[in-house]
Amino acid sequence: IWDRTLRLVKNPLYVCYVLGTTARLFAVLGYMTFKSKYIESEYKTSASTANLFSGIIGVVPTAAGVFLGGLFIRKFLPGPRVLTAFVTIVEMIGAMGLLSAVFLGCPQSQFAGTTLQSQFELQSQCNSRCQCSTKLFQPICGPDNITNYFSPCFAGCQSQSINSTANVYSDCDCFEGSATDGYCDTDCGNNFHIYITLLGISGIIGCLAKTGNNIISFRIVRKEDKSFSIGLMTVFWSIFAFIYPLVYGAVADASCLIWESSCGQGGHCWAYDTPTFRRRLHGLTLGLYFVGSLFDVIVIFLSSRIKNLYDDDIDGEESDSLSDTTLNTIGVDRHLNPND
Repeated sequence: IWDRTLRLVKNPLYVCYVLGTTARLFAVLGYMTFKSKYIESEYKTSASTANLFSGIIGVVPTAAGVFLGGLFIRKFLPGPRVLTAFVTIVEMIGAMGLLSAVFLGCPQSQFAGTTLQSQFELQSQCNSRCQCSTKLFQPICGPDNITNYFSPCFAGCQSQSINSTANVYSDCDCFEGSATDGYCDTDCGNNFHIYITLLGISGIIGCLAKTGNNIISFRIVRKEDKSFSIGLMTVFWSIFAFIYPLVYGAVADASCLIWESSCGQGGHCWAYDTPTFRRRLHGLTLGLYFVGSLFDVIVIFLSSRIKNLYDDDIDGEESDSLSDTTLNTIGVDRHLNPND
């Protein structure tokens, strides 16, 4: 075991590949985990809607990208330099969707008693006698259609009625007029649909690299080290890539505006500073992609060391004399000139 481990650690191709995939895996898992929370807070959708779109743009583009990437490799059989460059380029292009998402979003929802400097006091003179709790988040929109209140209690409302579309709250001590259920409308335009479309397209492009990545992972090590290299890489991922909930959770928590508070203990985050959340979430993910791409570039320069990219049974020196029969086993119908 130690001899194999030392051999893999001394293999710069393997080391750079593992480091690059670890950085990207960290980014993908972290972003996918918090994407639903981001959609819900940024675009004020319900949790079910956020989860639905998060699932769609996670599963469908992945399947399409893997299928198309496999077809590309089957059709053109790119060499090591071309394949590693292709993998790097499509992953970088796929990350551009995340860069675009930094500039898409909705205006920050304004809450009564809060500021954008994270100094919040929901309690005020108008609701001090109501003994309100942050355990139940029920936002209502004030009569100015701009200011949101954490709940009817924090608005000091004493009466409730139901019209054809929503609950209406009146006799409120914190404002004159009436309030309605839900967030005040914000002018997002078509940003939500653009965001979903961009993520879908970038997901397809990025996943074109998956088949190529799998091939590379098996060709950068000796034949007898393949199984062990995958196991060692999985161990490395488990130690470093799978700690993403701690890092991404800290990013989300640092963007929280209003926390649930019960018996002096913090709980669920009810409302986020959405511009800050958007910049930090996408900035961290893009940064990790950038680090992964740096290692991918090194793999491109070292790719000349990869021999026999598409067949196990033939050494690299003999790869120029592949027969038509051997090529047919990997689904390629083309003729090689034996004099080449």
